[in-house]
Amino acid sequence: KDFDYVFSENGLVAYKDGELFHQQNLKKYLGQQKINLFVNTCMKYMADLNIPVKTGTFIELRNGMINVYPIGRKCTQEELKEFKKYDSKYYVMENMITYLNQKIKVLRILKSLFLSDSSEIVLFWQIQKH
Repeated sequence: KDFDYVFSENGLVAYKDGELFHQQNLKKYLGQQKINLFVNTCMKYMADLNIPVKTGTFIELRNGMINVYPIGRKCTQEELKEFKKYDSKYYVMENMITYLNQKIKVLRILKSLFLSDSSEIVLFWQIQKH
């Protein structure tokens, strides 16, 4: 044992002296109804987006976040680069955040951008209750 306490998944899973003592996840915290509301609202919005490319895997639920990829998680580095150029001109991400905040008043949605070498993560919203 190198440490008395270990926190993983941004503190959602916690161990003391090697024993699990705390575990939380977004689904349990918000409930399936709010998760469905968020996912359905995103899907409706993204279906009407007129962007240069859509590649698949647009929403991914994880323990502590919901990742939303308007371009799709399967995009190539070149497609991601082109989307970023397009987004800087047409504000796709910013407009989507505004739309979601207007449509889903029960949730606060925080925007965070991540660019990985594999272009797997384009955008995620970390969702928290008011």
